[in-house]
Amino acid sequence: MDTIQQKSKLPLILFIIAVLVFIYVFPRILLSLWGPSDPWTCYLYQYGFGAITFGIGIFLILKSGSCKLGRGNDTHWFKWIILGFFLFAITHAVWILLSLYIPVKGGI
Repeated sequence: MDTIQQKSKLPLILFIIAVLVFIYVFPRILLSLWGPSDPWTCYLYQYGFGAITFGIGIFLILKSGSCKLGRGNDTHWFKWIILGFFLFAITHAVWILLSLYIPVKGGI
């Protein structure tokens, strides 16, 4: 019985270690590639960590049975949750692109 419990804990421990390594390495990679003043550094930082957090949340929702795809409106709302994350990320990226490449006349 103990070996079964230890085997089931091993993937969880490896997952936690992988997430901690990602938390440590990801910002350093972003800063080394783009630097702290680039707007894409903040964007990738925000949505990189957001995607990890969102993915863990979706995994927990599905594993706990809170959302069962194919049951009632669960599939409908699950699609909206996924679409909403990508909609916010794309909208934010478009705002950054517009602010960088389209001049704005001030003082009107």
